[in-house]
Parts: sequence; C-alpha cells; structure tokens
Amino acid sequence: MRALLLTLALAACVTTPPGTPAAHLSGTTWTMDDPASSPHSPTIAFLDARAYGFDGCNSWFASVEQSGDELRFERIGTTRRACEAAPARAASRRFLDALAATRYGHYVQDTLVLLDERQHQLARFNSDASPPSQ
Repeated sequence: MRALLLTLALAACVTTPPGTPAAHLSGTTWTMDDPASSPHSPTIAFLDARAYGFDGCNSWFASVEQSGDELRFERIGTTRRACEAAPARAASRRFLDALAATRYGHYVQDTLVLLDERQHQLARFNSDASPPSQ
C-alpha cells in the first residue's frame, strides 16, 4: 500500500515537458511562419473537432482528430477562388500538402509545429491573437 501511495504521489508531480502535445488547440489561432508565403501567409484556427483558415489563396476547412500528440486533418476542403500569383499558388499547395501529411503536432509557448509520420517538421506556425474569418 505504501509503495502504491508513493507511486501515485510521484506521478502527480510530473510536469508536461517542452513540446506539449497539441491536444488542447481548440480556441487557438496560428499564422504560418514561412517568409515565402508573405504577404498572404496561411492560417489555422481550431474550434472543437474542426479547423479552418486561409491557405494563401482560398479559405479552407477540415475535421481534426487529436489524441495525445497525434494530430490529423481529415476531409480537407477549400473554396475555389482563382489565385493569380504563382507564389501564392505554390504556398497554398505547400500548406495543403503539409496539412494532409500531418500526423503529429507540438507546441512550445507561441509556436505550433506540424510533423509527419517520421516526426519531421512540415510547417511551423506562430500564435495569432485574432481568429481568421470563417
């Protein structure tokens, strides 16, 4: 009994390490940290089990599955507005490809990092004070 109480007491003292799993993203908004995307940087806003934002050309939306540090964007869709500038089209494609390949997410302070199945960085985002329009 004493060993069990000691184990429980020690477990209660454990803190979350840097690189917190992205399990508590609902209500947060982020802007992609990609100089090549400026001035039309992609954005993400999380609300419950969905995400939405701007991909550099169009508005986008997706359902989100989260469990611990696992993070997936499912059923990704976009509006179909024409995007004239080649750099904006390329940034949009990179962003949407990163969302589709995301398997993990971590955040540290004001930075969110999306990772692929091998935990390689796909995209980095900075915290944003105001959500993008839906």
